[in-house]
Amino acid sequence: MPMLLALAALAAASCGGPYTPKRMNLATDKLALADRLFDKGSFGSAAVEYKDFLATFAGDERSDYAQYRLAESYRFDEEYALAEVEYRILINDYGYSDWVDDAFYLEGVCAFRQTPRFERDQTKSYQALERLNRFLQMFPSSWGDPAGAIEEYRSVLQSKDAIPEKAEAGKRLKFLERKAGGTRNADGG
Repeated sequence: MPMLLALAALAAASCGGPYTPKRMNLATDKLALADRLFDKGSFGSAAVEYKDFLATFAGDERSDYAQYRLAESYRFDEEYALAEVEYRILINDYGYSDWVDDAFYLEGVCAFRQTPRFERDQTKSYQALERLNRFLQMFPSSWGDPAGAIEEYRSVLQSKDAIPEKAEAGKRLKFLERKAGGTRNADGG
C-alpha cells in the first residue's frame, strides 16, 4: 500500500501542472526569458514571467514594455478580456510609454474580439467602437486604417441581417493587426 501511494504521488508530480515563474536575480535575464517564451508561442508561460517581472522588478525602466508584452501574451492566447485589462493598466500607469498608442488601439481590438453573436447584446461592440474612435482622436496620424474599420463595424451593428458582414469586419481587423506588425520588441523594432 505505501508503495502504491508513493507511485501515485510520483505520477501526479510528473504531470507538470501550471507553469511557475523561474527565480532570477537580474531583470535583464527575467525579461529575456519571458521574451523567449513569447517568441516561441508559449504565451501563457510568457504571461506568468512578465507578471513576475512586474512584481519582482517594480519600477524597472522596462516595466512599460513588460506590461505591453503581458497584454500581448493574453491577446495572442485569445484571452481578450485579460488583454483588455492589461492594456488599460499600461495606459493608466505608463502614460509616457511608446506603447500607449498601440495599447489604445489594441484595447479596442480586444473589445471587438469579445463581441457576441449578433442576436445577443452588443454592448461590447459599442465599447469597441468607442475605444477605436478615441484612438483616432488621440492618434490621428497613426498606422493602419482604423477609420475604415470603424465604419465597417458601425454598418454591421446597424443591421441585424448583416451577420456575414460581421465576419468580414473581423477579417479586416485581422488585416489591420497584421499591417501594424502585431507586436514589437523592447527596442521598438
